[in-house]
Amino acid sequence: MHLASTDAYSTILLALISLIPNHVVRIMALCLIAVLFSLRYFYLQCPRLQLEKLAELIDETEGVLSGAKAACAGRSFCALRAVEVQLFEIKCSQSRLQCLLFSGPQHGIYSRWRYLKAWNFWGRVSELIKDTKGLRNSVRSIVEADRQCRLTNKIERWKSCSGAAGCGAV
Repeated sequence: MHLASTDAYSTILLALISLIPNHVVRIMALCLIAVLFSLRYFYLQCPRLQLEKLAELIDETEGVLSGAKAACAGRSFCALRAVEVQLFEIKCSQSRLQCLLFSGPQHGIYSRWRYLKAWNFWGRVSELIKDTKGLRNSVRSIVEADRQCRLTNKIERWKSCSGAAGCGAV
């Protein structure tokens, strides 16, 4: 039904534009209408696209996290569990924003924009994206610190070895 109403608007607008005698003004009117429809699409689709970007970033961070949990142990593993809890909180916030997006007005640029602005939708999504990127970087730094710690432990064991027969297996 929504597409039918859009087609009806388009037909009416084209009929009105065809009544304009000046070709330059007609072309300007068509360009203005194209810009307005583009803005309408942008305001109706942009929040959904931002949530999709956040979902992709969360999936990527979960992949990095699961690989890191398989490689790390001890204190590093505990730090990764804390990151996992924070990532779960971000996923919960993302779900709440999805509910907010789909429970609000679905048609009408101004009413939809006003509704999302009242809930600070864009600020909350950009904050979640920033937090998720920070978590992904935290996971990478934890893995690197764990790797350095293991390397340092191997070097220390090798240095403490005095060349006895059992030291070659370090």
